[in-house]
Amino acid sequence: MDEFGMGSLGTHSNNGYTVNPLPFLKDISFKDYIQRIQDGNVPLVNIGTDQSRNVLSPGGSSSGSAASVSMGSSIISLGTDTGGSIRLPAAWCGIVGMKPTYGAISRDGVVSYASSLDTVGILGPSTTCVGYTLDILRNVKSESTVEEEMDCFHHTVKDSTACFIDSVCQGEFKDEDEDEYGQLLNGMNVGIPAAFSVDGCSLPVRDAWERSMERLIQCGATISVVSEDYISPETVKLSLPAYYVISCAEAGSNLARYDGLRYGSFYAPTPSPNRRRESQFAYTRSMGFGREVQRRILAGTAVLSSDRFHTHYEGAANIRAAITKQFQHAFECGGHHGTGGIDVMLIPTVLSGPPIVAGKDAQPLDSTEAFQNDVMTVPISLAGLPSISVPVNTLDGNSKENGDWQPIGMQIFGPRKSERQILRAAHALHSMVMKQDGSSSS
Repeated sequence: MDEFGMGSLGTHSNNGYTVNPLPFLKDISFKDYIQRIQDGNVPLVNIGTDQSRNVLSPGGSSSGSAASVSMGSSIISLGTDTGGSIRLPAAWCGIVGMKPTYGAISRDGVVSYASSLDTVGILGPSTTCVGYTLDILRNVKSESTVEEEMDCFHHTVKDSTACFIDSVCQGEFKDEDEDEYGQLLNGMNVGIPAAFSVDGCSLPVRDAWERSMERLIQCGATISVVSEDYISPETVKLSLPAYYVISCAEAGSNLARYDGLRYGSFYAPTPSPNRRRESQFAYTRSMGFGREVQRRILAGTAVLSSDRFHTHYEGAANIRAAITKQFQHAFECGGHHGTGGIDVMLIPTVLSGPPIVAGKDAQPLDSTEAFQNDVMTVPISLAGLPSISVPVNTLDGNSKENGDWQPIGMQIFGPRKSERQILRAAHALHSMVMKQDGSSSS
């Protein structure tokens, strides 16, 4: 994974970049691929070191967690989502990734990056696997007779940010008969926020977005466009810089403990009788932290300085409050003509497919450009809302050639503690993807 969870491409690790396994799973159709990882039958692949092949980014920062599920070496993986670090890798690796409501899973034992944003989440091959895993991990003492005998379910919550959510599965997820698809989402109002129709969204992603709307309609849902009166495009655009101001500020504070004495490895500089303790700390942190971590610590220190705190940090906090309020207002009364509420919203997880990080066609990666990958996920993280990314295909099942399909993700999110609702919608969408896009083989 990216060091301390800081990165969107899986390239900021002491052990080198993480490889997206999808291009190495040859001759597997979209349907076969999804079905194999659900059945645990994906053959382990030897990525090798063939530099003539292009290596795609798996996304970050939970790149290893997503890649392990995608290639079939694990059934379920955990990760932390600060601004999209579960949903982005899930989209680019063709799996399901869920960020629950902030605090739904305890952060006890998690190395902190940005404490007010870090959320433990789940990556798996299907919505069913993710839903049942969430039921096990959620901060509610199980009422099951069998589980009551297991001490691991009786842990004391040590995380002060923990919130409690209801069971999300309760046997709701099952394989549907052909004639049941049209009843999966009866009575559900799905919002399409116009503010998220940003300029950088590629045409294949927009097409996949429209097809996902059609599939939800086929499942019985009602589609409502959430106007810009409820969610402002300007607030959505400002949420990205606001996120990096807040996350870098909290990272600078959280990582101050790594001085080589209390935490972390100690790197001894050249001995000198005049060397002060501060210079030893500085040398240790310069040697121990990677470039991306150092960049964000320095940025966080800058925005917390006395001359920037009120203009930068407080401004970012105000934007966070604004986007949270706008989401709440949209869910309450953002339906048709403002007369009804919205149950969940549907937007793309990413704006484009994964970039090439190694190989013959690899291009230098600009860290600033990499930040743009988070524009669709960051506003939801700032508001602390639950969200799930479902893999969809950028091509119709009838138009695939030579197996050249590229999975991206569609993101379904809802109000706080609405995990059951978004899993219900995600399960319906995922079922339709399997039924339609997976109909032809490579």
